[in-house]
Amino acid sequence: MVREDGGVVQGGGAPYSGVMSSTARRPLPHRLDPWTALLGLAAVGNLVTALWMLADPIGWYSTLPGAVPDFGPYNEHFIRDLGCMFLTWGGALAWAAWDPRTRIVLLTVLTAWFGSHAMVHVYDTARGFVPPEHWLLDIPLCYAPAGLLAVMLVIQRRATHAEVTDAR
Repeated sequence: MVREDGGVVQGGGAPYSGVMSSTARRPLPHRLDPWTALLGLAAVGNLVTALWMLADPIGWYSTLPGAVPDFGPYNEHFIRDLGCMFLTWGGALAWAAWDPRTRIVLLTVLTAWFGSHAMVHVYDTARGFVPPEHWLLDIPLCYAPAGLLAVMLVIQRRATHAEVTDAR
């Protein structure tokens, strides 16, 4: 309903101007907890990796401890594409660190990518595409992040389920 002064009445209440007053704003969902620190640290790691890949793709390719050259020849464009992906993942992790309401969704997406990426590494190493040293080389930068994200997702899902159950 429109009032004579041009304001819109919502449900019989006060006029709605399209701008929320400071008293009507919801508080930010951010809270400092161990998840904020852990997800924030993961965000920083992904963002640093992204910036390295974007700024110095040949340096990333040749010096990353994961022996990237074992997987194929240098491709600057592809490395920068992956740098954009890590930039996105870093942003998603920072968002999850800041807003607890987004954690399950963002961790689900990140776990799917990091987990499938780890499975490709398992497949490539098992079939002999790369030397067997990759079983160990890929632990810190491939398998561990995938496993850590999966564990974090399970813990977050259980915690959220417990909060919902307790609220009933």
